[in-house]
Amino acid sequence: MSKQIKHFKSIVPGAGVAVKVLPTKQYPKGDINYALKSFKRELKESGKMEDLKNRKEFKSKGQQRKEEVNRAKYYQWLDDQNQ
Repeated sequence: MSKQIKHFKSIVPGAGVAVKVLPTKQYPKGDINYALKSFKRELKESGKMEDLKNRKEFKSKGQQRKEEVNRAKYYQWLDDQNQ
């Protein structure tokens, strides 16, 4: 089974972040390693784990804006250093 076909078959329609465990010749009961790898990748790309980490503690809007400004200043500083 090619990687593209395997990836297409492992998609769960209608679910936010979900993966099917597919049986293969080598793993007749299902390739859990491939399923975990693709699930972790989907979770990272969706940004849900980062969102959960940010929601651990309450941050006021002012504090969020201040962090955004500081982050922007840092990236601008990095950009200036590279030029």
